[in-house]
Amino acid sequence: MLTEDRLRELLGRVPGATEVVVGRRGSKLVALVVSPEYVNVPEADRLSEAWGLVLDNLSDAEAADVLLIYTNTPEENAQAELDAAAEREAG
Repeated sequence: MLTEDRLRELLGRVPGATEVVVGRRGSKLVALVVSPEYVNVPEADRLSEAWGLVLDNLSDAEAADVLLIYTNTPEENAQAELDAAAEREAG
């Protein structure tokens, strides 16, 4: 079974990654990769890079443990945090 630490280390290889957060949603892993190098890079290209690391370096069984990978610039991540805080306050 894939561990949070192993996925965090692997996604830390994304060029320019300044933050990698990994957690569980049920039995699956969800990751957030923040990189300033994502500025002006289409989301599809960001995801292709992150998922390429997963698929190229993990067994099929381990890769199947990954549910989602979010890829944000620092600005997108800050906005997502503000949005989540506002949603909690409204909730």
